[in-house]
Amino acid sequence: MGRYRQTDSEPIGSFQIHYRGGLASDGILEAESFSRSLLGASKLYNSLVHYAETGTILRGNTSRRFTIYARAARLGRSVDQEWVVMPLVAAYAGDPKLYNDLIITTLKALAVFVTSWWSRPGARERELQIFANSINDMHRTSLDALTRMATERERTMRHLIRERREVSGRMLESAPNLAETSAPPLRELIQPIGESCDAVVQFPEDENEIVLREDEAEEIRDGVAELTELRRFRLLDISRLNKRTGSCTVLVDELGRRVWGTILDRSLSLPDNEYTRAMNLALELDVLAQATMRNGRVSKLYIREVVKS
Repeated sequence: MGRYRQTDSEPIGSFQIHYRGGLASDGILEAESFSRSLLGASKLYNSLVHYAETGTILRGNTSRRFTIYARAARLGRSVDQEWVVMPLVAAYAGDPKLYNDLIITTLKALAVFVTSWWSRPGARERELQIFANSINDMHRTSLDALTRMATERERTMRHLIRERREVSGRMLESAPNLAETSAPPLRELIQPIGESCDAVVQFPEDENEIVLREDEAEEIRDGVAELTELRRFRLLDISRLNKRTGSCTVLVDELGRRVWGTILDRSLSLPDNEYTRAMNLALELDVLAQATMRNGRVSKLYIREVVKS
């Protein structure tokens, strides 16, 4: 008879992955690639929840406080797979909900970071800064709350506060190492893209939603592509612009074809910026950008700023 580890605790949180488009629209995914995707997701999220708890990279049979379980998928206009985070040991004294919410929030921030590290190689410096700001903000908020509670449960709470400060410091120091070790399971997670679905969506309809389509999947599968020096490009057209992520497609004059683009210019967040104006009014735009090269061809532009006339 099989043996498994059992806990009487309730899940501390849950989230989903959606597989959209292609055969997934009919509730079908190619079996081998889907099984690899589930295995990759399991490895990735177990690694991330351990890192969220300890600030250290999971290796081998390291002792863990939490583990990831999969719930049965529900079929609709996409194939939806739910994941739950289960505690393996008793909750901390004090306010376990506050602590558990911190773990889930950190897990999602880590998933955004490691996915962006590989899907947007031209923006790694910015993604690392965004991650650092996110970790600092969420831990500052949680630690302030824990500190207010410390007067009632002095010893336990003060130990927890000190531990979380240490974890935050380790995270900020070793985040790039985490991203490197996360590459293999992330590549497994996106296996169905291009085979039986058009996109894989982590944390759908959440503020941390991560949408991976074929262009991002190509970046992740191939590893770091050659990144050119910053130079000038003329864009004849911008389309499919997402103001939140900067993702778009651009028709590049010298290439005579469309490629994917990511706009890293902070001005994109402004209401009336030059990028949305160019898209809405079909205007040409000169920009400074770096390009990723694959097999001697430009595959994507990382757009830094508009060149003024």
